Amino acid sequence: MHHKTYVATIAPRTATLTTGFKIPEWNLRAGWNAQFVRKQDRTGHEDRNHDGFADLGAYSLSPSSGYSLHNSFATWQPTFLPKAEVRFSVDNLFNKDYRLYLGENTYGLARNFKASDSYRF
Repeated sequence: MHHKTYVATIAPRTATLTTGFKIPEWNLRAGWNAQFVRKQDRTGHEDRNHDGFADLGAYSLSPSSGYSLHNSFATWQPTFLPKAEVRFSVDNLFNKDYRLYLGENTYGLARNFKASDSYRF
């Protein structure tokens, strides 16, 4: 009989990829970001000791599904106002439903649009 278990409070593995481009003539930068989150099945919820109880009992968390999130972003500095900057981004571009593993069974954010305009003095 072995008494090994996983630590329940470790987040699943995540890979992040960011790519983008510039158009210098227009002072434009844009790109895309993706996060790939592995399913978390190493939670202490399993019965690896085969005694009929979850390894961590009440301290275990339920397994979670993996998911991927995609975001886009753009920044523009107009040539006629060199101290101005306009930013636009969309988080969770495909409006993916997902649950955060360490979020106590809460859902992640839905699609989110953000825009800002700034001027430096």
